[in-house]
Amino acid sequence: MGTCLQFFFISLSAATVFLASPCLAARSEEVSIERVRLLESINTWADLARKASVEGQAAAEIVINLENGVKASTSSATHSVSADVFTLNVVHSKVNQGEIATPSKVPVIWTLEQDTKYTLFNNQGTWTLAVEGIKLLPFSEGSEMYQASQVATRCTSEADIRAKVACERVALFNWYEAQYKSGVFTTKDYLKNPSHKLGRILKGMYGSSVTYYAVKSKGADGWSKILYSLVTIPPVQVDSFTFAQKSKKYKEVEMGMKTTPVYQGSYDGLDLSNYAGLDFPLKNSAEFDKADFQSQRSKAEYFARSGINFGAMTAKGKDPTVQGGTAEYIINFVTPCYKGDKDKYNDPTVECKSSYGRVSWH
Repeated sequence: MGTCLQFFFISLSAATVFLASPCLAARSEEVSIERVRLLESINTWADLARKASVEGQAAAEIVINLENGVKASTSSATHSVSADVFTLNVVHSKVNQGEIATPSKVPVIWTLEQDTKYTLFNNQGTWTLAVEGIKLLPFSEGSEMYQASQVATRCTSEADIRAKVACERVALFNWYEAQYKSGVFTTKDYLKNPSHKLGRILKGMYGSSVTYYAVKSKGADGWSKILYSLVTIPPVQVDSFTFAQKSKKYKEVEMGMKTTPVYQGSYDGLDLSNYAGLDFPLKNSAEFDKADFQSQRSKAEYFARSGINFGAMTAKGKDPTVQGGTAEYIINFVTPCYKGDKDKYNDPTVECKSSYGRVSWH
């Protein structure tokens, strides 16, 4: 260390003193070695999971991609294996948030707490990845639209949940349509707000003549259902992923995701307590029809394959008889994107498509 010194000056009133510190290159090398050591434990866990089964291969890709996106904040990582239970504990120096790219049309934010835990095991023939410290959060814009439209007040007379949701979504769309036509949701200032993810997504969908008429041609309720589903996304903690082998290829594994609503905590200005009492978990899924979803899925995948598969994974978490998401496309939704090119609205995710991954970590 003595032969490699970085000298710098500190000027004092009486004299100039030379101070010697360890070479920055050496310190960088030490940090790099430590980083490699930490990531080795994560990679070793993933290798063990891959060897366990085809489903384990898919689980490993989910974990590796999530943790690769936040590896700069990894401060410790340990793994263990006992009786075919594969456990990985990762500690981060901060809470990490990564938004799914705007072109994917799913306005949610992966949130990894400082402590995260992954446990892979075979539960009576079903490979399951239990997780702790991971949330999927909406953008505040959704609840802001919902409350500004006052649809809950307008539809209080409806006792049945499906009737209430039908009333709310029609009223919400009528309100949104009027606001959109008046220019509220199309100004550059509005769309440049980082929390206005829905505005940017809808600008590319509702604001596109081709997409607008394509959706409208499928039925009068098309746009109201799309808008309502985006606005009423609830904050949830991810409890587990399930994996079902369909072939010898891990990319064809069928996935489900179980979640629990969460209303405590504040993340980058998003206060989860504001969602308590809105009944978004119930309302967001009230009109889900398994038969319709299955029959229309292939057509919908043409417009947003990764997004539809993400939705299928979520649906399977609530109803195991639903065909879940395909691992190949779910993995896209956890793969970090490093493109970083911004559009005129300062959106850093616009180029996150094709082979570039889908998650922009902050």
